[in-house]
Amino acid sequence: SFLPESVVVAGRMKPGEARELELEFEGSAPKGKPQQPYWDRVLAAHCKDSAAHVQLLEVKPSGADRMRVKFRFTLAQSASGLVYAPVSFDTGTMLPFTCFVAAVAKP
Repeated sequence: SFLPESVVVAGRMKPGEARELELEFEGSAPKGKPQQPYWDRVLAAHCKDSAAHVQLLEVKPSGADRMRVKFRFTLAQSASGLVYAPVSFDTGTMLPFTCFVAAVAKP
């Protein structure tokens, strides 16, 4: 899978605040070639940064080879300053795709 937008801007957030965000990803097979089986099944979302937590909310088609993913991004109570958190999404192909969420934590 391929992410045309690898940075999602959450903007200014308070520590502990949650925000719903969306991103679009597309299958990585060349035009006219079949996609890998289950490329469009997003199973889970993870954040390896202790300053944030993510929760997968919704996945829906957005064209023939594109999917739209909605997720909740929550800053930790301890977050401060610029947070540039890597967020990974597990797919049915067993190959995750990763984006970064940028937020500024301000009380």
